[in-house]
Amino acid sequence: IPLDPTDPRTRRGDMGYRRWKLVIQYDGGSHYTAQRHRTDQRRDNDWVADGWLPLRINVVDNRDGFVTAVGQVDAALRSRGFPDL
Repeated sequence: IPLDPTDPRTRRGDMGYRRWKLVIQYDGGSHYTAQRHRTDQRRDNDWVADGWLPLRINVVDNRDGFVTAVGQVDAALRSRGFPDL
């Protein structure tokens, strides 16, 4: 999902909910270097500055079948006004 859909060079999220301004990033093994951490931090700051809530998922979430991550996404969406189903 692009931060700014009109800008081809904009920051991108792995997935997200534009209406609720929730962006989800999956941090795989390549994200665990100091340089990548700094790059990810700057990326996340751009989302926050535009009013988005970045949620970061990683390999630990994968190991539990994303059960915890799904709960976090649900809570984040509800905190942004997503209706109860």
